[in-house]
Amino acid sequence: MAAVLAACDVPDEGVPAAGDATPGQPMGASAPGAGAQTMPSDSVAAGFLAEARFANADFERGELLSYACIVCHTLGPGEGHLIGPNLNGLFGRPAANAPDFPYSDALREAGIVWTPAELDAWLARPDDFVPGNLMVFAGIYSVSDRTDLLAYLLRETAVEAVTAAQ
Repeated sequence: MAAVLAACDVPDEGVPAAGDATPGQPMGASAPGAGAQTMPSDSVAAGFLAEARFANADFERGELLSYACIVCHTLGPGEGHLIGPNLNGLFGRPAANAPDFPYSDALREAGIVWTPAELDAWLARPDDFVPGNLMVFAGIYSVSDRTDLLAYLLRETAVEAVTAAQ
């Protein structure tokens, strides 16, 4: 656990702020504000995992690093929210979109669609990426740690494609 917490000290330089990042929109994801939202499917997660940056990801290390996440978040389908929202189906979903969770105005208004690139920037410096968000997390300094964590989260939070009315 000390290794997980040690990774949360100083964020990397050069990580874009929310306004500077170019959010990607994977297949099957509706734009924020659209009439219906399509949750990412296992094929969307597989597509992201096929990216070169994840070729050497260490899933076991990612699982260890996820312990910093599961203090506040659940990952599985149907699991409730904790201090933070359930992350199941995160990738491809607009930010602040999990039902029945009281998000900050800043996150609701950010216009982010969660992709690995967006979540990477968020995990590096949440306060700089979306100023005014309510997540109490300093960030993860190591690029390789964030890559391992993202690979793990891609696999663990993937869901079958489901369309839900907003």
